[in-house]
Amino acid sequence: MRKFLVVLVVLLAAAIGVLYWLLADPNRFKGEISELVQRETGLVLELRGDLGWRLWPPVRLVAADIAADWQAPGEAPLVHIDNLELDADLLPLITGERRLSVSGVTIEGLRANLIERAGKANWTPPGATTRKPPPVPVGAAPEDESAAWAVDVVTLRDSRIDYDIDGELTRLDIDEIIVANVAPGATSPTKANVTITTGERTVAVDVRADATAASDAVRIEHGELEATLTPPAMPVTATFSATYDLTRERLAVEFDAAIDEFTIPTEAEPIALGAGGFAAVAFAAPAMTNDSSLDEPILPLEAIRAVDWDGVVRIARLDYGGTIFPNAKITTANSGGRMNGKLELPQVFGGSATSDWSIDARRTPKWHLAPKLERIDSKALLEFLQERHEWVALFLGSSDLTMTGNTERELITSMKGKTTFDGGQGKLDIKGIRDIALAIAARVGGTERIAAWPEVLDYKRFTGNWDVDGTSHRLNVLLDNLAIDLEGTLDPITEALDMAVGVTVQDTAEYRSFEVDPLLMGLSLPIRCQGSVSEPRCKADEEGTKKLVAQVLSGKNPELKAKVDKAIDEKVPEEYRDAARSLLDMLGKGKQHQQQDQ
Repeated sequence: MRKFLVVLVVLLAAAIGVLYWLLADPNRFKGEISELVQRETGLVLELRGDLGWRLWPPVRLVAADIAADWQAPGEAPLVHIDNLELDADLLPLITGERRLSVSGVTIEGLRANLIERAGKANWTPPGATTRKPPPVPVGAAPEDESAAWAVDVVTLRDSRIDYDIDGELTRLDIDEIIVANVAPGATSPTKANVTITTGERTVAVDVRADATAASDAVRIEHGELEATLTPPAMPVTATFSATYDLTRERLAVEFDAAIDEFTIPTEAEPIALGAGGFAAVAFAAPAMTNDSSLDEPILPLEAIRAVDWDGVVRIARLDYGGTIFPNAKITTANSGGRMNGKLELPQVFGGSATSDWSIDARRTPKWHLAPKLERIDSKALLEFLQERHEWVALFLGSSDLTMTGNTERELITSMKGKTTFDGGQGKLDIKGIRDIALAIAARVGGTERIAAWPEVLDYKRFTGNWDVDGTSHRLNVLLDNLAIDLEGTLDPITEALDMAVGVTVQDTAEYRSFEVDPLLMGLSLPIRCQGSVSEPRCKADEEGTKKLVAQVLSGKNPELKAKVDKAIDEKVPEEYRDAARSLLDMLGKGKQHQQQDQ
């Protein structure tokens, strides 16, 4: 017995010695660990720092200075970790529960350099056919709970991920991400404090949510987000929920967000109150200028087609170029690339504005916009547009526009639709119209009544409609008994303007603000506007004026001939009337022969 005990002690001591030799210096296992990782993932793992562990429960494994890449990691590897700690409770395994229980996993100082060039990404294995990493398989809760695993908490802190996508840089700074109760099928309370930097814009995000991972999807519920976008500082709060379908690789999000103040800086040039100005006044579309961004994509089509959403954004103060629009609301939804939404501005220059919109982005984007203005103070609107024209009224307007494409140039050239507006009753500066009408009347005769027109008209009717098809435009306006018809081309890119304008004083009893010589009543006085939207040059149309004179002389227009006869009876002495009519007949016949010769 004594010898047996001695042998047993010696064997036990030898076993302890061998075990100590194996466990005292875990660095001797670096090679085996690296080979295992490369065999399972394809990544070349370098354990540059020391490995350490503690056997007393809980078991702790510590690793420092870890680098991984598809080839031997250099100074800037795909992934680098300053420090990794793992605490595990082996008691369930020892007692036969067959359950792996990890108290915690802590990763500090993670650095990831993710680069993509022309669709080839460095985070996928060399030679891979897709740049997307395969979805991480997440198992549902097993029927046999004794075979389950669980991690009490996973912590990632003081880390950074750099994205370089074809030269566009995005940086994700992770202050801390904590995920608790990580296990198959379990709901994991999660919180994160991160900062996203893209170009000159920085977004600091603090988020909390409950995440549940199953075999087919990852679900996030009870999400609460607080973020600040800078510059300028813009705080955002939101509640949200989301589901990521692992099979279809699609994300669906529902949200309700609130923003205290959203600023849209603008350096747009003033919009002239002409054909282009009426389009802007009618709330049809913003002014567009010629710059290098005209051919850049507007919508991130790949992301839109991969993410579904349904939500609302409430903006307490919408600042557009220094003008505040309070209590703005944007409702938006997307399903498979078919988007729709509504913009609501309940307080706009004394009235309100809404805009329904939809975009079908499944292929080449097709846009449909239907903005509407109600009871807008036109004077405040013109001040906002930086106009010098005096116009005081309550304004109504609506549009129905369609466009195709994903660049500003494509949208401009494909715009089609109709805008209608009603300026109510108010005051309007008409000096420019009066001066042009005087120039035409001086050629035909009868300037006295036009000269009496006021510079600022106190009108009772101001309505119109605007039709657009690419750069072709047609605008019809009724200002009391004055009708203005514009037709021609307007290129919003170059601002080139070439419009034929007809100004007609109608013979109506209800709206009789404008008086002209009876000879001109009901005639369309021709005007030509050319140049640019910001600096239009409008004058009497030479060709149109010639045609007008020809109508007076030729007698082809019976109504006009009757007016000429009446004018002769009223203004020409009786002894000269027959001579005057004979002279007009002779001039008219000469004009007809001239036209035939041409």
